[in-house]
Amino acid sequence: MKLKKILVYTGSSALSLEILKSLKYNKDIVLYSVGAIPLEIHQPFHKNHFIIPSILYEFNIYR
Repeated sequence: MKLKKILVYTGSSALSLEILKSLKYNKDIVLYSVGAIPLEIHQPFHKNHFIIPSILYEFNIYR
C-alpha cells in the first residue's frame, strides 16, 4: 500500500484554486478543503480531493 500525503487546506479561495490546480496532477496527495472553495467550483477536482464545509468543521470543533 502506497502512503499518501494528506493536506488539509483552510485558506483563501484564490489560493485554494491554485493549490487544487497543481494537485490535480498529483495522485499521491489527498487534499481536504475546509470551507475554502468558491461555490461555482464546489466539486472535487479528482478522487483524492474532499470538500469539508466550514460550518461542519466549526461544529465538530466547538460543540
